[in-house]
Formats: sequence, C-alpha cells, structure tokens
Amino acid sequence: MSRNVKVKLFAQFSEIAGKKELEIQGKNVREILEKLVEDIEELEPDIFEDISHEHLVEDIIIIKDGRNIDYLEGLDTEVEKGDKISVFPVVGGG
Repeated sequence: MSRNVKVKLFAQFSEIAGKKELEIQGKNVREILEKLVEDIEELEPDIFEDISHEHLVEDIIIIKDGRNIDYLEGLDTEVEKGDKISVFPVVGGG
C-alpha cells in the first residue's frame, strides 16, 4: 500500500527541482526516489548510479525521520504516512 510522505530537498537538489519540499506516494524509499526522478528527470543522475535504480550515487545522503537509510534497510526502507525523507548532497571541503 502506498503512503504519502514529505520529501525535503537540499542544496543543488532543491535548485534543480525548483522547490524545497514535495509530497510523494510510495511504499519504500526506492519507490519514493523513483517517483521523484520520474517527476523531475534532471535529478536522476544526481540520485541513482544507474538506470536500474539499484544503487544511489556515492555523494548523497538519504534520511528518513532523522535516521540515515544506510543504517535502516537502505532503499528498501519502508515508509509510513507522514514520514519525512530528506535528500542531501555530501558536502566536501577543507
């Protein structure tokens, strides 16, 4: 069953999308991100490593309700109505 979740975009992701927040339906993080790049195609190479959508690019952090999905179930992390997914680029510097 699909659930509505809020997706917050940061830095270049919000610039590319032209918005900082949107609502997307899906059952897990992969579905949410797939629908995001379906709606905003320019984001796809910045989020997914390949067209199979099996892997994220290295320079991205996805947070579900304050927890990095790397420490949950990755792209298969299930979402519930009202969850918040935050999409951040990794920021380097020195």
